[in-house]
Amino acid sequence: MKRKLAIILAAVMLLSLAPVSALAAPKVTVTMNGAAVAFPDGQPYVDKNDRTLVPISPIAQAMGMSYNWNDSTKVATFTKDYTADSSPLTELANETHSANYFLGRETVAFTIGSRNVIYTAYYFDLGDTAKAAPVAEKTYTKTIVMDTTSVLQNHRTYAPVKYLAETLGYTVLWQGSTNTVAIHANPTDNALMRVELVGGSGDHLSFAVFKGRLFDAASVDTIKYNSSKIGTDTCAYQNYTDKEIASIKAAYGDDYLTGTRITEKFISGRTETVELYLNVVYKTGLTVPQKYTIEYTYSGGSSSL
Repeated sequence: MKRKLAIILAAVMLLSLAPVSALAAPKVTVTMNGAAVAFPDGQPYVDKNDRTLVPISPIAQAMGMSYNWNDSTKVATFTKDYTADSSPLTELANETHSANYFLGRETVAFTIGSRNVIYTAYYFDLGDTAKAAPVAEKTYTKTIVMDTTSVLQNHRTYAPVKYLAETLGYTVLWQGSTNTVAIHANPTDNALMRVELVGGSGDHLSFAVFKGRLFDAASVDTIKYNSSKIGTDTCAYQNYTDKEIASIKAAYGDDYLTGTRITEKFISGRTETVELYLNVVYKTGLTVPQKYTIEYTYSGGSSSL
């Protein structure tokens, strides 16, 4: 009788320990630019393949996106809208291109049970403030393949957040010590190209232009540096050598497109506004001018390639 009672007690103990073990799984926190994201009706979790899945909708809302669910196709679409003023990319008219376009909408679509995520960018004429008619020839779509599938739980779409955030130019980091997914906005990557200062002194300023997330290498032929200005003065410049370009790529990555060294006298302690003018030449022959503005303060000494 005692032996039978001992077996029953052991079984009860094992049953009682099972849910404790399940509940011991650490909570996963998600932050957006340092602020915790609230999940009112579902929590992030690590699946059996060691992938962190999160309810996508609250993350999208924190990014300023809207949400649409198609029950018949099981597709969740998240949309980011821009005005002409807030758009990360505007293409201005020139001698070969009569219209002015702006990126007015981006969508990221997840299909339940699929590894595929569909990204689409819609452009509109600058005069189309209501965004009534996307420019068909400018619409761009690409398929992103995840390392797991989207799932539906409690009427919520779950997927790794990186496929939403990184597609829209955010940085996603996993902080294992606190089980936190940290998402940060990257405004400098949120465009066709980004400009980085790579050196400067009292008599020169070096910069490089890198691919942004909206850069479509397949359609672009060349990126050409045009000119630079400080106020109304045009700056003299000196092109980089192959050795200097290799040094930039080694330090900043292989997304280098172009750059130059501006030769100009800078006064210590004074901030100058430098305007950079580039031409993006597409394989169709279209040339699109791009203007970038950077601030530079010479503080003494020298930092150069």
